[in-house]
Amino acid sequence: MPAATDRRDLIVALTIVAFIAPAAFGTARVHPYQLSYFNALVGGIEGAERKGLEVTGLKEVLNRAALDDLIGLMPADANVDPGFFIEEMCFYQATGWVPCRVEIRDPAVETRMDRTISRWAARVCRASRR
Repeated sequence: MPAATDRRDLIVALTIVAFIAPAAFGTARVHPYQLSYFNALVGGIEGAERKGLEVTGLKEVLNRAALDDLIGLMPADANVDPGFFIEEMCFYQATGWVPCRVEIRDPAVETRMDRTISRWAARVCRASRR
């Protein structure tokens, strides 16, 4: 009976791999643009780019180099209204990519969650200075 169990386990494992492998391969193939997706009928990301379609989103191109350029253009003690990516900006500030001197907030639609995230980023900045 152990041979039947081993065979069944092998079939289950191969079935799982058969379903997961194409998705994993596809993700690895488009790295670092995992957030972009274009159907295979268009030719994927490469086909979309050949057709002149935008293949990246804002959050994909907001990287360390872009942030360094933006920070270099900002006046000291700038207030930044990051709009829909407030969480990312607070995370970047907490990790040191955005200086603590920059105040990140969205006064027009400030919610309790936004205030909590901003306070958390400020606390992390203060703690990192010690």
